[in-house]
Amino acid sequence: MHSSRRTRSRPVFFDTGKRAALTALEVNRSVRPMKHASPFLALLAAAALLGCDRKPTVVMPPGPSPASMAQAEFERKLDSANPQEQLAVLNDAVAAWLMLKGTPPPNLEALVAEKMLPRLPQPPAGRRFELAGEKVVLR
Repeated sequence: MHSSRRTRSRPVFFDTGKRAALTALEVNRSVRPMKHASPFLALLAAAALLGCDRKPTVVMPPGPSPASMAQAEFERKLDSANPQEQLAVLNDAVAAWLMLKGTPPPNLEALVAEKMLPRLPQPPAGRRFELAGEKVVLR
């Protein structure tokens, strides 16, 4: 005969082929009542919802902006006595022209006319900057 023993059921959290669900009585015993949690949770949810419309504040460090620093570096290279720095600025302007228009500029003065350069740099004595295809060279 089959003996009927009353066994206490244990909670099973994964299906092992045996009993996989908790009985209602076991669930009620395992959950502790939270007397003061609901007002706290409501207050926490309200605070979270009120703060959702705010955008984060970006604080810039004091001093010059990165854009003004880049502009200052550009001006420094344009006014430099080093012809290699001047050529780099001119070639960057020609590359920007090529990206926008697809063809090389007709001359270097067109870069100033289209405001890609504020002015042409002063070449070294006895030399000049020339446009040779898609590059600027010093002759």
